[in-house]
Amino acid sequence: MAKDQENKTEQQEAVFRVVGQYAKDVSLECPMPVFAEGAEQVNVAMDVAVSAKSLESDHQHEVLLKLSGEAKDMDGNVRYLAEVEYAGVFQVEGIPDEHLPAVLSIDGAALLFPFVRQVFMDLVATSGYRPGMLDPINFQALFLQAQKQTAEKSA
Repeated sequence: MAKDQENKTEQQEAVFRVVGQYAKDVSLECPMPVFAEGAEQVNVAMDVAVSAKSLESDHQHEVLLKLSGEAKDMDGNVRYLAEVEYAGVFQVEGIPDEHLPAVLSIDGAALLFPFVRQVFMDLVATSGYRPGMLDPINFQALFLQAQKQTAEKSA
């Protein structure tokens, strides 16, 4: 039993917690109002980006989740451009350095997504357009795709 207690004290318990979160940048351009002809049918192209960086504070990291949406009507006219950069600061301890990018880009982004989605949808609604539903994102697949692209570029 004493040996089990020794092993537990030698192994540092993993810590992954949200310190804070905030809207870092919010942008809306609406060159054509919702009541203009052709506004009832728009095609929205969405883009998602995740980045992470270490902060100067001990064991703290910032994860930035960016949602960008561009709506065009059937004639190709831009109806609105919406962009939200939403950040979270995470306290991370006891996780090996080689796993840190995955933990931040997958788990950190997944924790932030419901909040950035709400800010984005509220922003689009402010423009007068009806916000569509943003489906959940598979951040693991997004991370693996980014890793693959990075490996291909360096090869």
